[in-house]
Amino acid sequence: MIISGEEEKIVQTTGIKDVSEKARGVVLIYNNFSSAPQRLDIDTRLEGSNGKIYKTEKQVVVPGMKDKVPQSVEVGVYAVNAGEEYNSDPLDFTIFGFKGTSKYSKFYARSKGEIAGGFKGKASVISDTEKSSAVNDLKTALQAKLFKKATEQIPNGFVLFKDAIFIKMDENSVDVASFKENMLPVKLKGTLYGFLFNEDKLAKKIAEQNINGYDGSAVYVSNIRDLNFSLPAQAGLSDKDKIMFENVSNIIFNLSGSAKVVWKINDSKLVADLLGKSKDDFNQVLLQHPNIDSADLVISPFWKSSIPGKTKDIKVIVNYSK
Repeated sequence: MIISGEEEKIVQTTGIKDVSEKARGVVLIYNNFSSAPQRLDIDTRLEGSNGKIYKTEKQVVVPGMKDKVPQSVEVGVYAVNAGEEYNSDPLDFTIFGFKGTSKYSKFYARSKGEIAGGFKGKASVISDTEKSSAVNDLKTALQAKLFKKATEQIPNGFVLFKDAIFIKMDENSVDVASFKENMLPVKLKGTLYGFLFNEDKLAKKIAEQNINGYDGSAVYVSNIRDLNFSLPAQAGLSDKDKIMFENVSNIIFNLSGSAKVVWKINDSKLVADLLGKSKDDFNQVLLQHPNIDSADLVISPFWKSSIPGKTKDIKVIVNYSK
């Protein structure tokens, strides 16, 4: 489960100073040249359709074409110089270093949204202390918002352990170019990553590993949400600040606690076994269903001595253990 969100807080400025910020954004770089991947080093220069030069924030590999369809990679970019003139609506880009080669027209980039944040001059600012306090408040609010969204979106039949949720915060700098009077917006973006588990499959796995002679019957764990989830250090996921959760396909995890395993009842088989039987045979029939802890038989009208011979006339009410 991946859920993103944003919180904003307006903070009173504490002064004015010279500010120099470079515009930043995110682009998709496409390979329409060949099926071979293309590595682009950090600080690769991209020329925007506005005539300005921007650089990539990290080294990337642009995937090769698949079935003649261009493939792409996402990367952050920043302006070579500070200033508002580098701010822009979405742009198209060429790779400056490919000029004069056959790759120039076949590799291209397009920005995801605007290029923003560029500024140079005097601007209202807030102190580091005020900013830190505002960001901490935003973290608390954003965590609560993302957790609420996550719990509301858990599909039926799945469990999301509270410790199987990881939230990454992107502490963006104050947008100095968009201040109003003596107030500044402090924005914080974050993404929640959660590992969802199919309850039926997990319950069966718990039974297989912990109950001697388990025969594979349908079971559930009545207190499954009370179990403690953790990622062991040897799983390679202990340093959660550095994990790229969106790319994780397999994990090693621990579940600890006292699991209460409850066998599910096969209602249809029970009804079939009871059809037309004398009420005196009821307990004998129950012996064929070891998953049943106890049961009461109610026949209406009370003077009848046998169980109905039609399925529609029998109702089974199961009180599963909690």
